[in-house]
Amino acid sequence: MAQLRDAKTSEFLAEGTLLEVAVLARGYNNDEVIFDGAAEAFEPASVIEQAEESAEGFEAVAKSTAKAISKETKEAAKAEAARLREVLKGN
Repeated sequence: MAQLRDAKTSEFLAEGTLLEVAVLARGYNNDEVIFDGAAEAFEPASVIEQAEESAEGFEAVAKSTAKAISKETKEAAKAEAARLREVLKGN
């Protein structure tokens, strides 16, 4: 778990996965917040970009017409894509 804190007061703002914290941090300038529990090289924009790419990949699997991909796999991919999209929206 990562935490988002105010850079001036160290006040706790939020806690969650790296993606959840990155999404919440979009409303702040980088000098306004501290990311506790995140890797030293944590870059919120990169985390968000990776999640968007993952969601696109899961959506492609869900829509695939390849017979080698089972119905269960497609349903799981669709569910994971939807979950990522919800997190990316900030919900």
